[in-house]
Amino acid sequence: MYQTFASHIEALNVLTSSYGHHDVALDLGPLDPTKGNVAFFAGKHGWGFSLTKFARMYAKKFGVDMALMTRRLWGGVFFSASEKKWVDDVETAVPGDGLERAFCLFCLTPIARLAKCCEE
Repeated sequence: MYQTFASHIEALNVLTSSYGHHDVALDLGPLDPTKGNVAFFAGKHGWGFSLTKFARMYAKKFGVDMALMTRRLWGGVFFSASEKKWVDDVETAVPGDGLERAFCLFCLTPIARLAKCCEE
C-alpha cells in the first residue's frame, strides 16, 4: 500500500508542478507527508490520519524527537523487529531480518488490526 500512496502523491506533485504556481499565497510546495500537507482518509468508513498524528504518539513512546519520528514513518525507512533498530538502507540489511517498512508497520498495521476487531 505504501507504494500506491507514494505513487499517487508523486503523480499529484508532477501534475501540479506542470501547471506552475500562479498564486504565491497558495504555493505550499510539493505534497509531502513528512511536512504535514498530506492526510490519508477512508471516506467510506469515516476516518483518516496524518503522519503527524502517528509521529506524535510514537515519539512519546520511543522517547525521540517528533520531527525525527515523522521522517522515519515515510520513505525508505524500515524497522528490524528482531534487532529493534531502524534501517535506512534495506540493501545493507541482514537477509531474513524481518524488515518491515515503517509506514506499514507503525501506521497501516495498527489500523488494519483495529478494523479487523471492529468487524468481529
